[in-house]
Amino acid sequence: MRSQRGALVNAAVPRALTALAGAGLGFCVWWAAAGSRPETGMGAFKLAARPLELTSAALLGTLRNDPAALELSALRGAQAAADLNAGDTLTLGVVVPQGASLLVRLGKSIGVAAPNAGSGGGPPPGGPPPPGRGRNGPGGPGGGAHREIVSPGIVFDRGANAELRGIGGLTCTPMSLPEAAMEAQLVVGAGGVEVAIGPQRASCTGAAFVGPWQLRSGVAAVRVERAALYSGSVNRLNYAGGPWYTRWPTALGLAAVGAALAAAGAKKPPVRRALLPFLLAPWIATLPLAGWLESIRVLSLPEAFVPVLAGGVPAVLLVGLHLCRERGLRPTLAIGLIPAGLFALMLPFFPDAKGWTLLALSFLPWMVLFWANTRGVRAVALWSWGSILAALMLAEAGTRFTALDKTWIRTAGYERAATEFKELLELQTYRRYPSEGFPVQPPDSRAGVRRIVALGGSSTGGAYQMDDINLFWPKKLEEALAASAQPPAWEVVNQGVGGWNTLHIRLYAESQLERLNPDILVLYVGHNDLFTRGVASHKALLDRYRQPANSTVLAASDVMHRSRLFVGFKFVLLSWRGDAAVAVPLADARENLNTILGLAQARGAHVLLVTEGLSPDAAPMSTYADLLAELAETSHQRAFDASARFAAEANPDDFLDDCHLTVSGHVRLARWIEAELRDAGWLAATRDAPR
Repeated sequence: MRSQRGALVNAAVPRALTALAGAGLGFCVWWAAAGSRPETGMGAFKLAARPLELTSAALLGTLRNDPAALELSALRGAQAAADLNAGDTLTLGVVVPQGASLLVRLGKSIGVAAPNAGSGGGPPPGGPPPPGRGRNGPGGPGGGAHREIVSPGIVFDRGANAELRGIGGLTCTPMSLPEAAMEAQLVVGAGGVEVAIGPQRASCTGAAFVGPWQLRSGVAAVRVERAALYSGSVNRLNYAGGPWYTRWPTALGLAAVGAALAAAGAKKPPVRRALLPFLLAPWIATLPLAGWLESIRVLSLPEAFVPVLAGGVPAVLLVGLHLCRERGLRPTLAIGLIPAGLFALMLPFFPDAKGWTLLALSFLPWMVLFWANTRGVRAVALWSWGSILAALMLAEAGTRFTALDKTWIRTAGYERAATEFKELLELQTYRRYPSEGFPVQPPDSRAGVRRIVALGGSSTGGAYQMDDINLFWPKKLEEALAASAQPPAWEVVNQGVGGWNTLHIRLYAESQLERLNPDILVLYVGHNDLFTRGVASHKALLDRYRQPANSTVLAASDVMHRSRLFVGFKFVLLSWRGDAAVAVPLADARENLNTILGLAQARGAHVLLVTEGLSPDAAPMSTYADLLAELAETSHQRAFDASARFAAEANPDDFLDDCHLTVSGHVRLARWIEAELRDAGWLAATRDAPR
């Protein structure tokens, strides 16, 4: 049996070594070639987070420069370094998946939302507003005689219709979009832009498409792989991945990996074995590694080093095993200590070096395991289990001394959900704004004043967008009702909380609806149901929270989740599913909303279900809008698709990001809701049933 195992090892090691050598050298050649191209790299765009500190931002960590492509998401936008001028030609190589959208628009730089700035930020420092912009009248956004003129833009929308469309005064001739990857050429003219995608041509006219410009996405991530801007024959912007200085460490690392592996397998020059991985390496290097790293919560590792580790870790193991078989255990361990020693030398300069040193030491027990099982030592089972235990302990300790100690935990999943449910079900303590966990204290009911209660997530009353709750749509609705001077008097109570979905709202309504005493409930919902991801659905998290404290399953789960390696392995498994679990699937949303409708109707209160707006593409919200319309019809209440209305108005300056509104957006939404309530006759009618 041992001779058979030895023969298998003798046959497998050279093949594996030479395949890895080909892959390593292929990565090296591709990355070096990409780094040698004349380009400005990431400097061509100012990459910035949107102004909101959302849960997903905390989960994904700080934004980083992507050396292979510019990845845009709901929390990430890009401001170009070079302005557009009439006569310019802009070429974009992009990947826009099904259901995603890319917006190319003129406008201000991406920045923190200011209460007095209708589009979420002021004009560029030291200069006037970009071309095509108007100004608000006295009183701030939406408070003057006329509204701000929206900047023109072009949306590559791969939603239900897969079409090109213009916004902000641009009207485009019909054009259907191809599959996800596309090469688009935009020729800027004095009064519009000509768009070419393959053989298709479209003309977008009606506004000047010149000045500072941005790239933005909707709820799904898009990938910008190339961008070139020419004025005549002058190259003003050339982006094709990261700058060369982000690649040369990778090139050197891959060269070292490839050289080591080639030397280890040089007994019989295995060119054919190395050829296939060499040719495949450039294609593998173009995969969206950054997204995969984020999905498994590995945030501090630059994407450029993934190929190094992918080739380096197997190289260290295989070369070590090869030496162990040929030279024995002690020289192998001595050589295996070299990587750990190099990391140890970095301790004065890099805090994470302690963790990487321990992770490098975790390779040594695996070599002992191989030695014990191939040399036929006594008590091989004891050696084997001891080696595995030592490797796991070193890896666990190493993980806790690196950035993984903060990312490979359950804070954004089970523990966060448990905190929210504890607030809702047990503590029930009102907060001051800005806050999370429970709404602000509602005022006491007043004689002769009827009440509208606004419920929703951060788009209704979310902290960290704007520091004044009076800037959100519930207060704007109250102001609009007061301005009408028509009896009866109305107050609008904002009970929105950042992060809440329909399950949170349902739990809140079950315990607090009598205390709130509403005449009308307005729910502005959808985004947190569909686009919040986690380790499980919120219904499943609630079931887990309600398990008895002495539950054996719960106790065992808690013990296992204290291990960073276990949680990391779980994240890897979740990443194979693509997106993590949806917070509130449509079936759960139906159950939550039906419960809320029943509670309201029992008290004689009316309910307006409002679909949360999305920018720049409302298509991902369409199924949710259909659900709200169906529930409203069957319960004899009202539904309003604000998402479709925002899309029809096509004003991206109403949004801070993919869903959160600027002040002008809140004003617009409040006016639509007021019109819906008046059309329903609820603002003048008497209550259906006694309180």
